[in-house]
Amino acid sequence: MESISEADVGQYICHGQNRVGYTEEIVTLELIETGSPPSIIISPKAINGRLQIPLHSYQTIECLNQDPTISADITWRRADMVCIFISHRMSYLTKIFKDNFDLSKTSVLFPPNMSLEFEHSGTYICIATNQYGSTTETLTLDGNIS
Repeated sequence: MESISEADVGQYICHGQNRVGYTEEIVTLELIETGSPPSIIISPKAINGRLQIPLHSYQTIECLNQDPTISADITWRRADMVCIFISHRMSYLTKIFKDNFDLSKTSVLFPPNMSLEFEHSGTYICIATNQYGSTTETLTLDGNIS
């Protein structure tokens, strides 16, 4: 067999015969799935990992799976979340950190109708996961006055 597909999975009988005798064996053919972690890109493309955003603008920032035929779960996280909350009361740090670490479970970082403000400046991580592993891309947003 040169090329195997799911249609070939099953049991086969292998016959062998020579001048000494005859034998047969039942052989089971299984298909082992192979793959790789997702490959992702962030759009719009950042320069050296940084994206300048005009304050009060509406910007769609997406983490895109480069192979849409292979499904991947997308999660956005804010990498510098801990730094923001350290200045608040420490007794709430654990709860706030845990509840706010994952920002989005979709490919889009912010809702499309949300105005980007200075407090959105920071470092974000897109994590794409499938059954073979995960891949990350990092983006730093710089809010500027246009």
